[in-house]
Formats: sequence, C-alpha cells, structure tokens
Amino acid sequence: MCRIFIFFAFNICWVVGSAQADFDECTAAFVIQNPLNYCSEVQAFDNTNNSISSNIASPACFTSSSGDIWFRFNPLATDVLVSINGASSLASGGTLRNPQVAIYYRSCGINEVSELQCESDQSGNNIIELYQGGLAIGDDYYLRVSGANNQIGTFQICINNYFAPRVPGSDCSSAAILCDQSSFTLESVIGAGFDPTELNGASCFEGGVSGVNFETNSSWFKWICRTSGQFTFQLTPTNPIDDLDFILYELVNGLDDCDNKEILRCEAAGENPALFPSACHGPTGLSVSANDISEPPGCMMGQDNFIAAIDLEAGKSYALVVNNYTSTGNGFTIDFGGTSVFEGPEANFVVDPTSGLKCEESFSLMDSTEFSFGSIEGYQWFFGIDASPAVASDMGPHSITYGSFGQKVITLQVETDRGCIVSTTKEIFVEPCCEDLPDLRVDTKLTDLTCYEIPTGIIQLEGDGGTPGYKYSLDNESFDFNSLFTGLESGNYLVKVLDAHGCQDSTMVTLGQPEKLIVDAGEDIASDLGVNVEFNATYGPARRMVNGTWISSNGDSIRCLDPLCLSIEVLPPGPTDYIITIEDETGCLAMDTVSAIVEISRDISYPNVFSPNQDGLNDYFNLFGSISAVDIDVLRVFDRWGGLVYEGFDIPLNDRNRGWDGAINGSFVNPGVFTFVAMIEFVDRQIIPFSGNVTVVR
Repeated sequence: MCRIFIFFAFNICWVVGSAQADFDECTAAFVIQNPLNYCSEVQAFDNTNNSISSNIASPACFTSSSGDIWFRFNPLATDVLVSINGASSLASGGTLRNPQVAIYYRSCGINEVSELQCESDQSGNNIIELYQGGLAIGDDYYLRVSGANNQIGTFQICINNYFAPRVPGSDCSSAAILCDQSSFTLESVIGAGFDPTELNGASCFEGGVSGVNFETNSSWFKWICRTSGQFTFQLTPTNPIDDLDFILYELVNGLDDCDNKEILRCEAAGENPALFPSACHGPTGLSVSANDISEPPGCMMGQDNFIAAIDLEAGKSYALVVNNYTSTGNGFTIDFGGTSVFEGPEANFVVDPTSGLKCEESFSLMDSTEFSFGSIEGYQWFFGIDASPAVASDMGPHSITYGSFGQKVITLQVETDRGCIVSTTKEIFVEPCCEDLPDLRVDTKLTDLTCYEIPTGIIQLEGDGGTPGYKYSLDNESFDFNSLFTGLESGNYLVKVLDAHGCQDSTMVTLGQPEKLIVDAGEDIASDLGVNVEFNATYGPARRMVNGTWISSNGDSIRCLDPLCLSIEVLPPGPTDYIITIEDETGCLAMDTVSAIVEISRDISYPNVFSPNQDGLNDYFNLFGSISAVDIDVLRVFDRWGGLVYEGFDIPLNDRNRGWDGAINGSFVNPGVFTFVAMIEFVDRQIIPFSGNVTVVR
C-alpha cells in the first residue's frame, strides 16, 4: 500500500502544550504520531501510580480497574489492531497481568466521547488484542489501557493501522489478490474451503498421507511479481500460541490456473500435539537468516519455525496459503519484506489548488491512478474530518469543502477488476477563515480561592459567536473541548477559545484569594511541675469569625476559658507542646504551637521521729511533698528484722492525721527504728519510690 504525504505551507498562531507525564486522563493522552505500524518499547508504560479517570465512566468490559493510561492517535487507514502485552509467558512486554483496553471516538468531552469496543483479558494470558474497523481517517481516537481486577504494572502497546484487503477465500480459486506489500491483519480464519485436499501433496505435510486432509482453517493470497527481488514475510498469530503453517507456490500458468502450482517453500514445524505449545508455535515466515526450504512437523532439532527467503521473478504469479493448524479460528498479521514488488495500480490523486485552501471554500480532487495491466473497477474516497461530502465512491473529480480548519487527511482506495486493492493518503492543511464571520468571544466565570494559597480556584470558559465546536486553552496549553479548569492557584491566567473555523479570542483573567488567616498561640511559659498554666491565643483578620481547637502533645486535659476557646488552662505533666487550630466560617484553617517549659521537681520530706501516743501531736507517720506530687500509692513499714508491720494504700500527702499510727494489729510497737518504702505518684503520672528510716518514741 503506497502512502504519499504532501504538506502545504501554513502558519500556526497558537502554542501546542505537552501532555502530563503519567497520561492518566483522556485530555493528557500519550500521542502516537504514526499508527501505521507502531510498537512501544517493552515496559514503556506503567499504571502503578495512576488514578482512574474521573471524567469518563469505566468501559463496559473493565473489571475493578486500579489505574488508567490513555493514548491518542489519528488513523491513516480504516482498520486497526491494538495489542497490549503485559506479563506474557511467550514474549513478555512488562509486568501487568490481565490487561484490558477500550477504544473511544472523537473527543474527551464527557458528552462527546463514544466507546466503540472493549476487550479484557480474563484468561490469564496477560496479553489482549482489540480490533476495530470503519475508522474515520484523520479523526481523533483514544485508547484506554488498564489492568483487570486492580492489577498494576508495566506493559508494551502495539498498533497496526491498515487497509484490509478483500477477505481471502479458503481455496486457491477464491484467493485475495494482493497489489502491494502493505502489512495487514486478518481478524479470523474458519474452514478449509470447497477443496480441503489442496495441501495434501506438500512434502512438509507428511507427503500427503492417504485419507488425511491437512488443510484446516486456511487463507489464500495470490499476486504477480512486477519487480524481481528478494521476498520475505512474517506471520504473527493473533493468539500467540497458535500453530500457523504455510506453503508458497509458483502458479506456473498464471493467477487463474491453480491446478499447475509448484511448491517453493513449505513450513509445518509446529504440527506436534505432544509438544503443545512448542518453540515452533507463534511467529513464522521466510527469513534471510534461515537456510532450510522446508520444515516437517514435530519441531525437531534445528527447526526454528522460519525457512529461507526466496527471489521472486518479474512477470511470474505466486500464491501463499496460510493454515491455522491449531484450529482456534483466530487470525494473524502479515508483514512483508524484501526488494521484490507486486504488480498493482499506482493510486494517486491531484489537489487543486495546491495551496491557500480555506475552510468553506471549495477545491477539487481528481483521480490520477495509473494501471497498465488491467482496469480500475472501484473507487472509495475518504475526505477527512468535517468534509462535505465526507466520502465518495466514484472516480470524480470531487468538489470538497470543510466546515473546520486544520490538518486533514484524504485517502483514495482503488480496486482493480481482479479484486486487488491499493490506497494512497495525502495530508493537506485547511487554513482558518475568520473574515466576514461573527466575532468570536470567550466568556469567563471565575471562582476565587476559598483559602489563602490553597489551590481551589476555578475558571469556567464559554465560547460566544464565531462557529460552534469550541475548544479552549489555559496558559498556552493545547486546545481541548474541556472548558472547566479546577484546582488553580491565585494569579493571572491567559484563557483562549478556538472555534471550528480556526478563529481565536483570548483574554487575561485573575484569580484572587482571601487574606491569610493567622493565629498566634502566644509566648512559651516556664512553670514548675504541678502548676496550672494559662495560654491566650490571638488571630487575624479580626473581622472573621473563628472557632479554636487545642491539642496537647502529652494528652493532658485542656479547659477552655472563653466561648471561642482561644484561652485555655492546663496542668502540664512535664514539658508539653499545645497546638491550636482555628477554623473560619469558610472552612479555612490556621495553626500555631506554644510550649509549657516545665521544671521537674520531686521534693519529698518526712519526719525521722514520731510519737504515736494519742496526745494529738505527731501521732502519725506520713510524707510531705510539693504541688507536683499527687499522693502515696502505697506505704510499707518494716521492723529491723524485715517484717512488715504496716501497709497502706492511696494515702494523701501532707496530712498529719493520716499514715501509720505506730501500731501493729491494734497494739503499739515498742520504741525503736523502723524502715519504710513509699511509692509516690506525681502529676506527670510517674510513680517514684522513696525510702528511709523513722524512729518511734514514747
């Protein structure tokens, strides 16, 4: 298929912005510049950190998607085959398991986008393919790739955009006639045709065992060689583990005589059910690196599923039959190589005038196809986006106008009397045409930031006048149908509108923000352990109503001293930070921190003598402490032999009428020296042991 591109001179007066690095939105899709035969690097894309698009609903076949990656392409032919290769066991394209892919048409706008087809890998092959025909050449199409069941990882994407030949028959007599070496994909193959014995005489098919027909699901192609040269090709099955066999024939008496055909190459290496799948399943063909001209079944030592390239001779006729021995019904892609050239017409057309084309102005397209070995029986024109008419099916000439400006792709497809189909594609640029049209204006609706330096600004754009089909741009980013821009910072923005005729209007707008909300928690305060501390916060602007909330780093209780809780009283259990957060009526927040710098003091005293004689003086033994001490958790008194004479719990400190009364079991002890151990709790929740001696006197 010969494709010719012409580019007319033009000036572009707008700036095209770059997409986001993660490509996780339709509007930030990765652009595939040439979809004719594109294949990314292995592991080129990764959805691990991507989000699910919030603007466009999940495709019909997607299941539990965890992250999207979007792609955009403009088809140069009517059919496309998309392959997403993840953690495939045959030829890994990455780590993504259960890939899934959907194709959309025309625009990223919520109300404009249209889902065409969707495929999801639920079988665990970790590779998925999607076919779509009837594409509008030159229009926008989007691919959305994700992992089923929340799978994430890396993957490779391949696209083959092509014009499909006439559907081949399963007999030599009904073969599709090829006119050039363009790659194409056959979506499916079913049946052996009316004559299932056509392959029985091939040596690589076991010599035609009596009673066995080796043709199962076959596709036949024929052509005439115009220019002698080397001939190679590769067949890649749609199902990666299918076994494709093929035979290349010379049709000795021309295209119409299938009875007299001579076998030139024969490949059947994968035919061994005991080795399924084997190294001889998958891609096959003619290769310059191969030496053998035939490989029998079995995938034996030295077989690699490829056989030697061949030289074709000008004027001779050839036939290729591809047989899917696996019988899955799946198709294949064929890519031709070498220097030989097939006989066919040279599709071409003339654009008049060749420059200065403007939308809504007519120009002519005239067929100039050359073919000296037959006649052209059919024409199919595709005039591109917003063309009037959009298509045509006769020679022409055709008078065309466009309802919009920009790059347009025009394709002419011709078919010969023998069913041979070739195409040519040209690109033209239709210039903007704003003269004598209604003035275009961009209207704006602004929403300032709610809080200082929190990016919540909104710009809503709307085109007015001009020619509907508006696209919008913010700060010289690329134009898109999206008219709502959110999550913006304060400042100046250049907004633009672009209509269908290429006219533009722009204006500078400013997003404002309120004054910064500020709170001051006050100065740090030094205090002794056990002393209450008061903090008083202030804020601004004073005209805004706020509510305060305090948090303690030590989790101690906080008592508000005013309705707004700007002033508090606390009892810090040691060095403590206190954080105040204020919130105004619009939900804006401000925070500050203040510290209580607490001096840790654990002063405890006790008498070393007491006289428990019930005279009202020194009748009890107790301990005395500062405000930092809470109480005595437990007090134990021992005699000189270590015997326990007293045990008391939760005894208040500093109380001269509480503690040990100098008795044991109701009887006073004899005078002497006794040892005590006291466990004392402090306001910082620490329990500290204190011990010493006390003398009992009478």
